[in-house]
Amino acid sequence: MRRRRFQEVSDPQSVRLLADIAQLWGYPRELDESDWHPGAIWFRFGDDVIFWMQKLESGYAVVHTVRDPYSQAPKGAEARRLFHTIEFIGDLIRAKGLLASDCTTTGEVASYLQRLGWVESDERPTPEDVWYVRNL
Repeated sequence: MRRRRFQEVSDPQSVRLLADIAQLWGYPRELDESDWHPGAIWFRFGDDVIFWMQKLESGYAVVHTVRDPYSQAPKGAEARRLFHTIEFIGDLIRAKGLLASDCTTTGEVASYLQRLGWVESDERPTPEDVWYVRNL
């Protein structure tokens, strides 16, 4: 089996295309200018995962991920590799910590984040959502 690769996407037109794909894959909110402004960093992980990070004034970085709902790739080990890489990128951009919310209705993301050591956060970019933090 071919090893999946990470790829940073920085060309504005390609970032907009990834944003459109994220919406098609069911990202749970409408993406806007704040998602693709120059301070946001976009990546692909193989052909079926898109993620991006936005550093906040507080020093934390918000992490957004979306996976192709029709992907046949196994989730387990690859998800762990994805989140270890996200933590590494957080270190590179000198984030105080990483923030993510479980915007699914299943609680699957929150459960996985907690297994990786993320905890519920007082820092909440959107107060109506529950956010999890991984301090770096």
